[in-house]
Amino acid sequence: MNNVIKSVSIRVPSRLELTLIDLSVGSDRVNGGAGIAISWPLFHCRVSRSSALEVGGPGFPYTSEVTEFLTNYLDKIACGAVRVDVLESIPVHRGFGSKTATLLGVGRATAELFGATVPTAEIAKLAKRARTSGVGVNTFDRGGFLIDGGHPVAPQASGASDQFVPTRFSSRTTVPSALFSRAFPWPLLVVLPKGVIVEGQLELDHFRQICPVPRSSVHEIAYIVCFRMAAAVAEADYRAFCQTVGELQRAYFKSCELRLQSDEVRHVYERADAHGIDAIGLSSNGPALYALSRSPSKANAWLRDLRESGVIESYWWTNSPTTGATVRRHRFIERVRP
Repeated sequence: MNNVIKSVSIRVPSRLELTLIDLSVGSDRVNGGAGIAISWPLFHCRVSRSSALEVGGPGFPYTSEVTEFLTNYLDKIACGAVRVDVLESIPVHRGFGSKTATLLGVGRATAELFGATVPTAEIAKLAKRARTSGVGVNTFDRGGFLIDGGHPVAPQASGASDQFVPTRFSSRTTVPSALFSRAFPWPLLVVLPKGVIVEGQLELDHFRQICPVPRSSVHEIAYIVCFRMAAAVAEADYRAFCQTVGELQRAYFKSCELRLQSDEVRHVYERADAHGIDAIGLSSNGPALYALSRSPSKANAWLRDLRESGVIESYWWTNSPTTGATVRRHRFIERVRP
């Protein structure tokens, strides 16, 4: 009897992007960032052997992107066609890293199906991801809280017009390495207000408007993230971590992102501390907010009222997984006649 893999399913956590670090002129590195993997929302799909490439799932927003990626990817790893059934997807353009989680998940499951060994960084390159932030590609493997080191920049390229752009507009081919990685010790409250969807041309224009970031602000952000925030996570110092979240929102980069958002997002952000929330921050460009609270009943009561009044769409509690994507192989037994 031959034990053959019939299909592979994968669950990929989404991520919160706390900040980018260096978007200044004159540095030999650019971007770098901090983020946290969260257990929900998640991307969940099953990849099966097929006679033709098929991608689908109820309301799945990335059918064309996954199809394009797999067309090139299957050729690259010299494997046959697959069927991708999407069982659960991550909300798009809300601050959860949905596209990176989706493409990396499909790529990993497909490689597992055919027994191919493809490093996550290679999948990311083929999927044209991680060209700005390295949080999504690193939490895919590690889960937890992490800081990435960004991309190297040649001296002659510092300040070039394409240096400060979102991933989809970047031509970089490097994948940021994780510099610091730890389990994240506290539950997280995620709030999704009605907000501005910052993507495409709007996101590109925003980068062009606020960049380059002043070097003094970059030094402030790096000090908060790489020294105080990292230490707070490593030592499970809740109070210190909450302080660093607040300081990040007031720093130049995150304050610019907050100003780009809706009145509803700012309403939640500005009033959170009066309703049992100890720290609150914007994930990526938003509109998703993440928060920490040791008064969950008080926070929940306030958020229920905001949902009923239409200020927010939803809210939920989640945790940070201590591992990244999880793979399950489904096998069938092929009986061979003697």
